[in-house]
Amino acid sequence: MEIDQETPKKQLKIGQGIITSEPC
Repeated sequence: MEIDQETPKKQLKIGQGIITSEPC
């Protein structure tokens, strides 16, 4: 699991249940 803090929105697009500081 690659966590990119610079791209929190990208994590949400992955759909692996990763909720970042921006839960859009």
